[in-house]
Amino acid sequence: MNKKRKAAPAFKVGSLVMLRDQNRKSKLEPRWVGPYVINLINQRGTFQLKDLTGTILQRVVPVAFLKLCGSQTLTDASGGEVKLDEPRFVVEKILDVKEEGGRNTYLVKWEGYPASETTWEPAEHFEDASTLANFWRQRNPARKRKAKKLLKNTKKKQNC
Repeated sequence: MNKKRKAAPAFKVGSLVMLRDQNRKSKLEPRWVGPYVINLINQRGTFQLKDLTGTILQRVVPVAFLKLCGSQTLTDASGGEVKLDEPRFVVEKILDVKEEGGRNTYLVKWEGYPASETTWEPAEHFEDASTLANFWRQRNPARKRKAKKLLKNTKKKQNC
């Protein structure tokens, strides 16, 4: 065996993996996206992945485009463990913001739910802070500081 070649990691069904972003337009964008869960291993060594909402990716992925997450458990913004079999809710759009007790809460329109099901959520309930950053960018394009701060804090909290 060649000493320079590393053995491929042992991927198993249910493992958390990151996927190499082939559509990256700039070196400033993240190289890896995810995490995803391995749903199925095909006979030819390709993998079927699903995201954390349970949606299965439309394509199969070869092993060269995957890497195992450093941690096989997910944590939310408050540090609690996230169960992968729990239902996940995806933010379609943030509609408004209000300040309560010195903290911002956001009016959220959920993907797949009618407008009558919108809820007010604190920032800690968002798994992906880029949603908040995009909201602030659209709300006030001249001031990007708050959006950059949210993205910077998210990158520190990523667990993969």
